[in-house]
Order: sequence, then C-alpha cells, then structure tokens
Amino acid sequence: VWQCIQLLMEQLTTLPAGIEFGEFILNTTVGKMSNKDLRVECKRDLDKLLSTAQFHEQGLWALVQYLTSQLKSINDRALHQKLWQFIVHLINAADLKTRFQCIVSTALQCPIPVVQSLMFTELKNQIFNNWNIADLG
Repeated sequence: VWQCIQLLMEQLTTLPAGIEFGEFILNTTVGKMSNKDLRVECKRDLDKLLSTAQFHEQGLWALVQYLTSQLKSINDRALHQKLWQFIVHLINAADLKTRFQCIVSTALQCPIPVVQSLMFTELKNQIFNNWNIADLG
C-alpha cells in the first residue's frame, strides 16, 4: 500500500491524492492526529505505535526522507502545509525512539533550511510532549 502511495506522491499533480490516501491509511491503522490517538500518555499507548523495524519495513522512514526533500519544490502554501502535516502524522505513527531518530536524521541530512527548522521544531514539540513518559504507569 505504501508503495502505491509513494508513487502517487512522486508527481506534483497526484501529490494531493497521495496525501489523502496516506492519511486514510494512517487514520485507519494507527489513529488520527486530530483525535490525539497518537499521543503517548502512558506506556500502554506505545504498544499501538510502529517500532523502528516496522517503520523501515513499511518504507515510512524512506517516505519521510523523500517527502521532506520535496517540500522545497512546492510553491503552493496550502499544499506545502498539507504535506508537512502528513509528514508529522507519518512520524507520529512510530514509537518515541523512532520518532526522535527519524526527525534528527531528516533534519541533519536535508540541506533545506526551512525543513531543518521544521524538523527541529517538531523535535522540540516531541520532547516537551513526551519528556515524562518514563514516569507514567
């Protein structure tokens, strides 16, 4: 399924359809961002998220890398924002360790300043939202 989604996302004309299809798959498999389904409030919440191996096997790590590199070429502000929200949703489908690794890796490998800024802002958000997860029962 993710290979089909990536194919849709490779062309600017089919990118919106790829985002919609990807959102549908994420919403039905791991949860919705808007409902805070992916928020980690206790250790039990970590069980529903993808491990690093699963994130790689499904091609999501590579998809995040690819999509962030495409942000520079998108001039439509609404599409740019929609793509960024989808990237964040993808990252949040993973467990905390994978989220941090993916964000930092993407920020360090991507030579686009705006992407680096977005990624480091997302890293800060992840840290502030999840800093006390070890204390939860």
